[in-house]
Amino acid sequence: MVTSILGPRYAVLSHLLLEDLGFDAAGLISLIVALLTFGTAMKYFFARMNQLWNFYLSASMTIDEGDELFQMVLDWVSTEKF
Repeated sequence: MVTSILGPRYAVLSHLLLEDLGFDAAGLISLIVALLTFGTAMKYFFARMNQLWNFYLSASMTIDEGDELFQMVLDWVSTEKF
Protein backbone atom coordinates (compact mmCIF):
# COMPACT_ATOMS: atom_id res chain seq x y z
CA MET A 1 0.00 0.00 0.00
CA VAL A 2 2.76 2.44 0.91
CA THR A 3 4.55 1.68 -2.36
CA SER A 4 1.44 2.57 -4.35
CA ILE A 5 1.11 5.88 -2.50
CA LEU A 6 4.76 6.96 -2.41
CA GLY A 7 5.84 5.41 -5.68
CA PRO A 8 8.73 3.16 -6.66
CA ARG A 9 11.31 5.39 -4.96
CA TYR A 10 9.95 4.29 -1.58
CA ALA A 11 11.00 0.69 -2.18
CA VAL A 12 14.57 1.77 -2.95
CA LEU A 13 14.74 4.12 0.03
CA SER A 14 13.21 1.54 2.35
CA HIS A 15 15.66 -1.10 1.20
CA LEU A 16 18.65 1.24 1.69
CA LEU A 17 17.48 2.25 5.17
CA LEU A 18 16.90 -1.34 6.20
CA GLU A 19 20.18 -2.69 4.82
CA ASP A 20 22.52 0.16 5.79
CA LEU A 21 21.00 1.44 9.03
CA GLY A 22 18.85 -1.45 10.16
CA PHE A 23 15.92 0.94 10.25
CA ASP A 24 12.44 -0.14 9.12
CA ALA A 25 10.77 2.75 7.29
CA ALA A 26 7.35 1.05 7.45
CA GLY A 27 7.34 1.47 11.23
CA LEU A 28 8.11 5.17 10.88
CA ILE A 29 5.33 5.64 8.34
CA SER A 30 2.90 3.80 10.62
CA LEU A 31 3.90 6.07 13.50
CA ILE A 32 3.45 9.21 11.38
CA VAL A 33 -0.01 8.06 10.22
CA ALA A 34 -1.00 7.25 13.81
CA LEU A 35 0.15 10.68 15.03
CA LEU A 36 -1.66 12.48 12.22
CA THR A 37 -4.82 10.49 12.95
CA PHE A 38 -4.59 11.27 16.67
CA GLY A 39 -3.96 14.96 15.99
CA THR A 40 -6.94 15.20 13.65
CA ALA A 41 -9.18 13.39 16.13
CA MET A 42 -8.11 15.78 18.91
CA LYS A 43 -8.78 18.79 16.70
CA TYR A 44 -12.34 17.67 16.06
CA PHE A 45 -12.83 16.62 19.69
CA PHE A 46 -11.77 20.00 21.08
CA ALA A 47 -13.80 21.86 18.46
CA ARG A 48 -16.89 19.91 19.53
CA MET A 49 -16.14 20.50 23.23
CA ASN A 50 -15.83 24.21 22.50
CA GLN A 51 -19.23 24.18 20.76
CA LEU A 52 -20.84 22.38 23.69
CA TRP A 53 -19.20 24.73 26.19
CA ASN A 54 -20.43 27.80 24.33
CA PHE A 55 -23.94 26.40 23.89
CA TYR A 56 -24.57 25.07 27.41
CA LEU A 57 -22.20 26.97 29.71
CA SER A 58 -22.11 30.54 28.44
CA ALA A 59 -24.64 33.29 28.04
CA SER A 60 -25.03 36.48 26.07
CA MET A 61 -27.56 39.25 25.77
CA THR A 62 -28.37 42.15 23.47
CA ILE A 63 -29.69 45.51 24.60
CA ASP A 64 -30.69 48.18 22.12
CA GLU A 65 -29.00 51.56 22.52
CA GLY A 66 -32.38 53.24 22.79
CA ASP A 67 -33.41 51.13 25.77
CA GLU A 68 -33.09 52.85 29.18
CA LEU A 69 -31.48 49.68 30.54
CA PHE A 70 -28.57 50.11 28.09
CA GLN A 71 -26.94 52.98 30.00
CA MET A 72 -27.46 51.27 33.36
CA VAL A 73 -25.78 48.10 32.15
CA LEU A 74 -22.96 50.10 30.56
CA ASP A 75 -22.36 51.95 33.83
CA TRP A 76 -22.44 48.70 35.80
CA VAL A 77 -19.99 46.95 33.46
CA SER A 78 -17.59 49.90 33.55
CA THR A 79 -17.42 49.85 37.38
CA GLU A 80 -17.05 46.05 37.72
CA LYS A 81 -13.61 44.49 38.04
CA PHE A 82 -13.70 41.22 36.13
